[in-house]
Amino acid sequence: MKRDYLGIGLFALALSSQVVSLSLAQDKTPRAVLDSAVYDFGTVKKGAKLSHTISVRNKGDAPLIIEGMRFSVPMLRVGVNRLVAPEKEANIVLELDTAELSGQVLDDIVLHTNDPQASQLSIRLQGLVQSPVEVLPRPAIYLSAFRWETGTKTGVVTVTNNEESPLEILGNRAEGDRFSTALTPMEEGRRYQLTVKLVPAAPAGHASGNITLNTNKGDIQIPVFTFLKDKVYVNPPDVELGVIDLELLKQEPRHLDFRSQS
Repeated sequence: MKRDYLGIGLFALALSSQVVSLSLAQDKTPRAVLDSAVYDFGTVKKGAKLSHTISVRNKGDAPLIIEGMRFSVPMLRVGVNRLVAPEKEANIVLELDTAELSGQVLDDIVLHTNDPQASQLSIRLQGLVQSPVEVLPRPAIYLSAFRWETGTKTGVVTVTNNEESPLEILGNRAEGDRFSTALTPMEEGRRYQLTVKLVPAAPAGHASGNITLNTNKGDIQIPVFTFLKDKVYVNPPDVELGVIDLELLKQEPRHLDFRSQS
């Protein structure tokens, strides 16, 4: 009996030792630390190709795993080693081609990790991509007015040259019969003001068109969105309820409540 008891005791001791070892192994965790959480590339010319490196260090005692990532900026590539050993670091390489970008760039690159304290690491990407020629304050014109306001209400944008060589506007054409245009030089070769007015006799309602400026630096297209209102008008002019599933309505009649529009 004594030998059996000793055997049981040794088994219990061994089992306890395994539990402690397993517990210690389970207590080991990675800890991800970024050396920087922001990449501000400042102001660059459109078409510039940028590269930047941010390091991520594993200050934990278990391997750090980069499980995935997400971002929305087009032409951005992010490279990183998926596995970072304890007390080691890896480089996160950001490569950005600005050929398809214009204006303010602002996005978050989110890395998903197995760090329980930092399951998501966020890197802010920001900067300004400057086109050779910009349309400010926005590359489109939105103009809404009552019919009796058409003489005083205007939509205005400024065409600005960001290069040293002068900008020459060789001509312009408008696609749309509900607005008129006027182009005024503010600083020859550098800045031009484009003004749009609604045509008083045009049909009421929403409409869209385009203005194309022919320049020595290429054509510039500016979309124009107009809304001419009478004393009584409907907005929006159309109601689109989408596809309604009759079988679904039989099962859930309240589903129709979410289809209402005003």
